[in-house]
Amino acid sequence: MLRLYVKSRPYLVSGAILFLTAFNSSNALRVPMEQVPREIYDRYLSRVEADAPAEELRRAADEGNALAAYYFALRHTSYCPRDLRIKVDRALAFTYMRKAANLSTRPRAKAVLALYYLNEWGTPLVLTPQATLEESERLANEAKAEGQFLGYRVLGEIHLQRAAKLLAELDAISAAASDAAGRVRKLSEFANQTKKALDNLTIAADNGNAGALKALARIHDLGDLGRPRNHRLATEYFKQAALRRDERAARTLAERYEQGERVERDLRLAYAWTLVEAQLAEEKADPRRRRDDLEKRLTVAEKLAAQDQAAQWLALMPSEEDSARARLDPDR
Repeated sequence: MLRLYVKSRPYLVSGAILFLTAFNSSNALRVPMEQVPREIYDRYLSRVEADAPAEELRRAADEGNALAAYYFALRHTSYCPRDLRIKVDRALAFTYMRKAANLSTRPRAKAVLALYYLNEWGTPLVLTPQATLEESERLANEAKAEGQFLGYRVLGEIHLQRAAKLLAELDAISAAASDAAGRVRKLSEFANQTKKALDNLTIAADNGNAGALKALARIHDLGDLGRPRNHRLATEYFKQAALRRDERAARTLAERYEQGERVERDLRLAYAWTLVEAQLAEEKADPRRRRDDLEKRLTVAEKLAAQDQAAQWLALMPSEEDSARARLDPDR
């Protein structure tokens, strides 16, 4: 027995080293241990790059490369930077994002697919709205369990939809002035869905998700879910989203300051946010037209102050290159 132990000791040590290597690689790559060899091949040996030719990505994806499927899907969306975009095709994006989520356990792929299901972007027509919502929730929960903040945002929006539906049902019960027990039950469920929506969206927003920031802004702007209206807080949420290079948030701020909508009218800030929007927008004709119109209504000193303010905001944002790279990062 002792002789057998001595002879097998090198194999035991080698096995322990291999196990620890696989375990550490699993943690570093954020995949189960059984998927480590495939993940290492996809990520380091197959040399798949986000900017690879479209046919090369498609071929690799069809051969089972999860990373290629992820890149190929995103490059068929408006979310992809224009210089890498193949074309916008939601059905194709959905097909290959589902392939990426099935081939790999990357939480980002699951979260993106959950978002597609939630918004019915490219989803099969045979699926009912309830089926797409349930699949979105399943994927978002899996992504959330692995710490993916987009999963929190998707869950927040799912609970937001359910809370809005319950609120409409409560209004109908009030109008009928009947079914007191049903009203109490729905009130409890409404409070539960509202809390889940706000909790998930707040976590996503605190971690820089622009979609969650805008969702919270709209809730506080409109007084949704029975919350008191808070335009100051809504404006701050829109600002934080804009500082994440969100063009729509910048435009919302420019318009509300120009029109004095829910904030005190301030043409200088409207001009500053229009300058920011013009920097972020792919289609620059409209923000430039509004910029030129605002310039005519400001003094030279006001224009200079607004330009300085816009420059300060732009300096706080991630660079365009970093932002573009982050959009395609499967591990973000």
